[in-house]
Amino acid sequence: MIFNNLGSLPRSTFVYPTGADEQAALALRIDTVIRENAPAGWKGDQAREAQVQNALFKAMDRDREATKALFAIIKQQVGYG
Repeated sequence: MIFNNLGSLPRSTFVYPTGADEQAALALRIDTVIRENAPAGWKGDQAREAQVQNALFKAMDRDREATKALFAIIKQQVGYG
């Protein structure tokens, strides 16, 4: 789901890769960031959600708009959380 939505994220500074390999690498990097930084029970806990958003912020080249949109997608995923 992340891979399919990355190209449509609103963004101001984040540059979406054009090549398929780079796009897949980005999706895997985001997955790794979430799995390594999301504490158990993070969904619904404001402090823990902020921790996840901060980790994503770095992965999204510090683009707030792209980070917020990506976080909303990730929060809906059953596999994370």
